[in-house]
Amino acid sequence: MESGGSHEGLAPREWFISTCLRLIPIKHGKHRLLDLLGRWVRPDQPSRRRVLSGGTAIELDVSDLVGRHYLLLRSFDPEVVDVLAALATGAGEVVWDIGANKGVFCYQMLERVPGLRLVAFEPQRDLAESVRANLEALGPGRDEVHAFALGDEPGESSLVIPLDNRGGASLHSDEAGASTRRERVEIVTAEAAMKASRLGWPQLVKIDVEGHEPAVLRSLLTPLQAMAPKAVVFEHHGGQDATFGEMFRLLAGCGYGVFAIEKSLRTTTLRSLRSARSRATDFVAIRRTIIDPGREGTIRLDELKRAVAAEVFPSEGPMPVAAAE
Repeated sequence: MESGGSHEGLAPREWFISTCLRLIPIKHGKHRLLDLLGRWVRPDQPSRRRVLSGGTAIELDVSDLVGRHYLLLRSFDPEVVDVLAALATGAGEVVWDIGANKGVFCYQMLERVPGLRLVAFEPQRDLAESVRANLEALGPGRDEVHAFALGDEPGESSLVIPLDNRGGASLHSDEAGASTRRERVEIVTAEAAMKASRLGWPQLVKIDVEGHEPAVLRSLLTPLQAMAPKAVVFEHHGGQDATFGEMFRLLAGCGYGVFAIEKSLRTTTLRSLRSARSRATDFVAIRRTIIDPGREGTIRLDELKRAVAAEVFPSEGPMPVAAAE
């Protein structure tokens, strides 16, 4: 499919909006502005576009929220990408993207940390096929895409998919009507997924599964205990409810500290959680050997990178994480 214009696959109106937003001198807040612009930023036809990602053309459906944001800003959930890029040390590491949707997290990670090996899990079969084709274009032979969901019990379930935001698809929604559709999807345990993978257990994990996070985390208990990935990033919109408490306790029991991902207009930082209560929606669980969860104050991402380097390359000597000002 040919792009709608000559500027990075953008039609003239889209290019103007994109350029204005990307020139605003802030790190966070552009996506919120894009949402506020509403119908004025609905992409022109066609809905499938060739979009540049790190200089390579990929094909993307831009008709809903995730595709629209990536088309116009070349990013989505930038704070999550910031944190995992800070935790990644280079080529050869395996990252699991659980709930990959259109794959934009994978595309951003490959651009930020070349040489990563990516395993994407997306139960919406047409999206999984699209992600597979795009990852092969971006990093041939360094990826796997599985068209099933992860959970603690194998089987099948009904996935409710909002038509205007396929990234909001959920196994735990009762919504029905003209604005949604349902798709029967397979659920596989993490251990079964590992046996089907040629790349092995991950060093980094991202989970974004719209309410299914506790079941995914329970499925990951064995690798968390036995293989100790460096970190797990996850989304949770009920940071003070029982399911968040369960996740907090499971992660703490596996040797992880849980940190809220905080963002200001210019920076992304972390703040340690002492209890299972938070108003944040994005979190990262980091292995205690990397950074002390009892740490006071905020943690900058450059500090996090130094802490990772100190553990991975101990011959360079200790690199204590200094208190943030």
